[in-house]
Order: sequence, then C-alpha cells, then structure tokens
Amino acid sequence: VSVEEAEEEAQFVLDTLAGRAMDLPVVFDWEQITEDDARTDAVDTDTVTACALAFCQRIQECGYRSAFYFNATLGYLQYDFARLSQLDAWYAQYEGDWPTFTYAFDLWQYSNTGTVAGIAGNVDMDLYFLPETEN
Repeated sequence: VSVEEAEEEAQFVLDTLAGRAMDLPVVFDWEQITEDDARTDAVDTDTVTACALAFCQRIQECGYRSAFYFNATLGYLQYDFARLSQLDAWYAQYEGDWPTFTYAFDLWQYSNTGTVAGIAGNVDMDLYFLPETEN
C-alpha cells in the first residue's frame, strides 16, 4: 500500500531468489481486494503505479527483468499505463478466444483452469509474446 512496502517486498523476493537465474520476468502482482477491511481498498492510482515502479526498479537494479500483472479493471481504472510503459505487462483475461485489452501487453494469461501432467488441480495458462528474432 506504499512505495516503501513495495521496495520491502522486492527485497524479500530478491533475498528469496538469492541470485538464481530467471528465464522470465519477476512480476509485481497487486490485486484489489473488495472486502471492507482490506488494506488495499483505499489505494489510489498514483500510489499503485508508484508501487509497481518501485518494485520493478528494485528488481531491475539487481539484474532481473521485471513486469507487472493486471486484469482489465486494474488496467483501465487502477494503473497509469503511460508511467509503466517501459515494463513488461502481463494481462489476465479468461473469457473469449482473443484478448480485448486496448493497450499493448507482453504476456497473456488466458485460462485459470488449465491442466499440466504431474500437477494436481487447475493451473494458469499463459502466452509470452516475445519479439521476433533474426535468423
């Protein structure tokens, strides 16, 4: 709920990673909880965006790629996309055959009911849109 807390969370993640190599970005996942007593209920757009930037900047300072995760509600109403444009964006939309979000994003979580051999229960399914490389 604050930039300081986002930086602390980033440090916790970095301590947990302990220098481990990563193939994918380390992701800031802020989700609004709509219960009356949730700490996140009153967090405004400027604060959420500043938290995402602070978390991702700390992650990048340590040599990792970073991204932020969101759904349409967060993307349209909570985040200031202009300030986050330099980060990878990971969009979650489970309905429909194609994502409908207006702005560009790099990863698409298209299902939360996927199956993977060896994992019990539902798993999220995602696509990562990597830039085309020259052959």
